[in-house]
Amino acid sequence: HESRGLGDVYKRQAQAQVERLEALTGGLLDLSRLESPAQAPQLVPVSLLPLVHGVGELYASRAEQAGITFELSTPEAPVSVLGDEGELTRALSNLLDNALKFTPEGGQIALGCRQEGELAVLWAEDTGIGFPDEEMPHLFDRFYRGRNAAAYPGSGLGLAIVQAIVDRHGGRVEAEGSGQGARFTIRLPSL
Repeated sequence: HESRGLGDVYKRQAQAQVERLEALTGGLLDLSRLESPAQAPQLVPVSLLPLVHGVGELYASRAEQAGITFELSTPEAPVSVLGDEGELTRALSNLLDNALKFTPEGGQIALGCRQEGELAVLWAEDTGIGFPDEEMPHLFDRFYRGRNAAAYPGSGLGLAIVQAIVDRHGGRVEAEGSGQGARFTIRLPSL
């Protein structure tokens, strides 16, 4: 009986390793596609409010299950960009995946959108572990994992993918962090 129990443990460990490798491979393929000049995105007018509300609904449910407060902030007036809806959804999802991963129970996550002059602004903010100032220049590098993130699962590709998506949309992404949380802001040319 004992050897069967050990076999089950090894199978679970092997399965977890396979899943990590699949996620890593998928992330690298996505990043390669996003950074390829031959794979230019098909940019069309995208209304950000429905996109943000859709992503927000999914993550509000996940946050509630994790005991985390979720707040959504959007204007009444429409905000639109020339973009790829799937890629923009992926960028916000990556930011919110991180927010959920690094925010403990009882914490808060916010997702928002607003018009700021000629720019559409999207942001994700949390009250999680944040990151030290000296790590700021490396946050969007491939495979970079902060010192305080070592205990959490991940490949270090999520923010690199966000950066690649924002670059393809002619925008910029910025990070602010401390020991009390992180805020990521995406600025894109608006329509």
